[in-house]
Amino acid sequence: MKSKINKISGAPVPYDFTGNIIAFESGELENEAVIELFQHLVKSGMIHQLQGSYQRTAQSLIDAGVL
Repeated sequence: MKSKINKISGAPVPYDFTGNIIAFESGELENEAVIELFQHLVKSGMIHQLQGSYQRTAQSLIDAGVL
C-alpha cells in the first residue's frame, strides 16, 4: 500500500475513503482497489465504525491471506 504523491507539491495525497467506499458499494472497484480499500480501513481502525458486512469482508480477506 504505497502512498500517492501530489505531482505538483510533492506532498502525500490522503486516501479517499469516502470515494472508494462509494465505488465499492457501486461495484466499480477492481479487485486490487478493493484490497487496498480494506487495507486502509483495517490499518486506520475505521473498519470498526462501519456496518458488519465490511467487518465480515475484512475478516474473509484476512482469513484468505490477502490482508
